[in-house]
Amino acid sequence: MLNLPALSKKYKNLYPKYIDPLAKFSSGDPKLVTIKRQALSPYLSSFEEQKIIYNDHILLTAFLYNVEVNENGFIAELWKIKTHQLLHYPYPLMERKTWTIQSDWQHLRLIGNRINCLPYGWSFWTVKSSVD
Repeated sequence: MLNLPALSKKYKNLYPKYIDPLAKFSSGDPKLVTIKRQALSPYLSSFEEQKIIYNDHILLTAFLYNVEVNENGFIAELWKIKTHQLLHYPYPLMERKTWTIQSDWQHLRLIGNRINCLPYGWSFWTVKSSVD
């Protein structure tokens, strides 16, 4: 399996019409949704029990579990291991140990080695890819 940046490059070459199809927000474009699902499904499925860095008002190390990828999108449980940074206003997140992240295919994006979700703003990447 290609790494995520190589996957992005491959799909840029396969679908030049979209410039960067895996990073593009695809409101109402069923072909782009199909492209994203086809490209990202194997990667998202392989994230079960992977250690990740998660960023969304809080920067933390976590594990993903109960990862489900289907025709609608991606959903997973996140289990926090360590908080690295917390802005001053979301302190209730400091006490949480688990929560759910999810996205439909339209809003899911691959940006470099990160999986990102618009409009919610969360993103994550594997600890291995942050070292590479």
